Amino acid sequence: MKFGTQMRESYETNEDELRMMGRIMFESVGEASPELESVTFATEDGNNSGTFTRARTGADPEDRKAWASEKYTQWLSAMNDTYKSLCGAEITELEIYRTCLPADPHAYVEKVESPALGELVVTLADGPWIDGKYDMPASIFVSGNMMLKINERAATGEKVEKLTVLARNGDDTDTALRKDWEM
Repeated sequence: MKFGTQMRESYETNEDELRMMGRIMFESVGEASPELESVTFATEDGNNSGTFTRARTGADPEDRKAWASEKYTQWLSAMNDTYKSLCGAEITELEIYRTCLPADPHAYVEKVESPALGELVVTLADGPWIDGKYDMPASIFVSGNMMLKINERAATGEKVEKLTVLARNGDDTDTALRKDWEM
């Protein structure tokens, strides 16, 4: 790949471009290779590098709580890759993301549970997003996006198959199915 030729947003850095190259490589070989944990791209001179990682925690898929926690970790890691440069901070906690993008419903993930193998239920807390600028219900906006962000890091057999988002005390609900979000 040729470094420095990708179109970037004004806030993106060399690290972002190289991490994206790692993601492209990861997606081409990583899904079928669960042993691949990360891909790092670096410039020949070693002055710039970027790493894309699977963000695994080693959770046993049979342990519903641990698996849900791992999927949350993978999602937050993907959000960091997307917004780290925009926010000017490493997004390691939801509060950091919320400070940067207070009107984004993603910043109000309150609970992530796994009632069955391959399934997540995400609950959003109320927040400034309720009167936000998004042209769709929060549940729809979050469900598909979380499904994509988590599954871009998961190997075959580790992907989320069904993700339900509950918002506004259950008055705003959507379910995304992996089969509908596959590229």
